[in-house]
Amino acid sequence: DKNNYQTVLHYLRDYVDNAPVEVKKKWVKEEKYRSAANEEPASDETVLPKSRPPVSRNYIERNHVQILVTQKLLPDGPVKHQPRCILHGIGGAGKTQLATNWIQENEARFTRVIFVDASSQGQLEMDLERSIRCLGPEYTKKTWEDAVAYLDHKDQGWLLYIDNADSPELDLRPYLPTSTHGKVLITTRNAECINYAPSGAVLVGALEKSEAVNLLHAVAQVAPVSDTESLDIVEELGMLALAITQAGAYIRQTRRLSAYLGTLRKNRNRLLSRKPDIGSDYTSSAYAAFDLSFHQLPNSTQKFLRLCAFLHHSLIPLSLFELSTMSGFTTYTVRISCPPPESDRNFISKLQEIFGETWDEVAFQEIVNSAAQASFINVSTDGAFYNIHPLLQMYIQDSLGAADKGDFVRMALQLLLGAIRPAEGSNAPLWHLLPHATRIPRSVLSENLAHILAFNGFYDDLGNWRACWELLEYSLERDSRKARRKAWQHNVGHEQTRRGTVALRSIK
Repeated sequence: DKNNYQTVLHYLRDYVDNAPVEVKKKWVKEEKYRSAANEEPASDETVLPKSRPPVSRNYIERNHVQILVTQKLLPDGPVKHQPRCILHGIGGAGKTQLATNWIQENEARFTRVIFVDASSQGQLEMDLERSIRCLGPEYTKKTWEDAVAYLDHKDQGWLLYIDNADSPELDLRPYLPTSTHGKVLITTRNAECINYAPSGAVLVGALEKSEAVNLLHAVAQVAPVSDTESLDIVEELGMLALAITQAGAYIRQTRRLSAYLGTLRKNRNRLLSRKPDIGSDYTSSAYAAFDLSFHQLPNSTQKFLRLCAFLHHSLIPLSLFELSTMSGFTTYTVRISCPPPESDRNFISKLQEIFGETWDEVAFQEIVNSAAQASFINVSTDGAFYNIHPLLQMYIQDSLGAADKGDFVRMALQLLLGAIRPAEGSNAPLWHLLPHATRIPRSVLSENLAHILAFNGFYDDLGNWRACWELLEYSLERDSRKARRKAWQHNVGHEQTRRGTVALRSIK
């Protein structure tokens, strides 16, 4: 019957949408295995431990985070469990540099430091093998399992540093010694790695303002009299270490600190997608750091993040999605004579493809969890709000074509319209929506009279009279311009514009 057909069609569409992601995962994994195989030592007699990444010449101290690492790995007094520290966060935040710098400053506290690259399972196993085979000729046939057992039962005072443990498919448990005679430091974009040591988790996020400005100046090799322009640049880049490093390299080449912000705003996609220069501390651009992880996400999670890209970057409320889904994402009708436009149906349908026709908290949490697992959003401690990095928002917007960008900004609008209803009792839930409503361009928000009336009521319930006035004034002026243009072109009136203008003037 029709219902069964729709169910089958839904699962087929979901399967097809996710197929490219799954295929790309397999290609990436196979390529990493080949790369690992190509790095195998030429002979048993020349096995050397893997060298860890060098500390950047432009490294800026991040004292707060480094103190936390010390507290996790070098606790005072005896311990019941192996000390572990999990440095987790979005790509480009500087996790590897933080870890490498901390090790360099504290290396004397350990009998030896074992560095392994966990960007693939094959590379991880090969590096562990090298860690034991480099101990002497008698160990040349040992395996990675032997290396883990050696750390557990024979070696003491060691630090195991596992870098790039980003893949959600990689289970680190078989590779982690458990002995309290050593420590483990992990860097990862995968927030689920926190489960290996919940008490040892340290979030690596945005730089402090002073750290960001100092990094920009160090890379650009400039010393301006005032930090004002530099602060504007690092704030535009969301205080992300990799993006600031890219900006500094460009400024060093052009010697035009004062012109960079304008250049960035006009050419953001080009500048943030540029490959790093020879000798750079990073191997990829800021956008490339996002790209692979983003396209490995399920299709529904990618669409969820694209919606979030057109909202305010902080305090996105869970209630927005819940209330809107429960209302069917429909626009509240203020006046029967001004019903929502037929175009709403298109965007409602697109939202239902992501969140369903009825509120399903379990399915929604699966979407949120996959986004959080990739460190693309941070969830508040009570689970009620989400934050997304502003530079990730820029990346998502820049990756969309004009048509898709128009669709997603209108889907974000429809999501808000579905949650906006006249306040009953406390208007606190409406206040949570206000920063996100202000992110919708006024030209989009006022495309239809029913939408204007809904937002006018929303602002009115919040007592935001200025927003009411500005919205209505903008809409009246735009309709007036349209009417004059049509009259000039066709020498005829426009009945819909006339009715809309009358309705708006009656509100004013």
